[in-house]
Amino acid sequence: MRSFIVSAVMLFALVIMTGCRGYTKSSYVQTPDANVVNVANGFTVGQVEDLSSFQFRPGDSNAFSLKDTMETTLESELSKQGLIGESYQVDVNILEYSPGDAFIRWLTPLTSAVIAVSVSQAAGATYSTAAEKAGYIHLSVEAMVVGKEGDILAKIPIKRVITASGPLTIGAYKHIFKDVAKEIVAVIKKQK
Repeated sequence: MRSFIVSAVMLFALVIMTGCRGYTKSSYVQTPDANVVNVANGFTVGQVEDLSSFQFRPGDSNAFSLKDTMETTLESELSKQGLIGESYQVDVNILEYSPGDAFIRWLTPLTSAVIAVSVSQAAGATYSTAAEKAGYIHLSVEAMVVGKEGDILAKIPIKRVITASGPLTIGAYKHIFKDVAKEIVAVIKKQK
């Protein structure tokens, strides 16, 4: 019985210590009457706009350009998947971003974080504000597949949230952009 309890405690500690728990929500919304996207024709990264109004604190050693990071990671992911081409471009609007707070996530690993988000949302706060209070790392974007004539063929809204802390979440405040770029490309690839 003692070994079972020790094993259970160790498993629980492992889950808490390494947790990169979170979720990603995405969809592909075809523009009515738009042509179907032929994935084989390839994509370039178009305009990336940061509409999040997030700003790092002055002197923050972890500061980086949200726009440049999204652009670079999306270009890299399109290349890795063999989807570079000239027929379509992928524009991205960064709608919300919060780098989170690892200390808060460590203090509130499960229930209090959920309560903080629920209470904040009930009070009318945006998800980004609620996620920030819970220490979550949060990124919401809207990617758009644009045809050669500049017409929007499809929109891909994506929300990625990392809710836990641990050694595997070190640098996740920046790595979340790679997660979202992978999701954009995965959603596009499903349209074959």
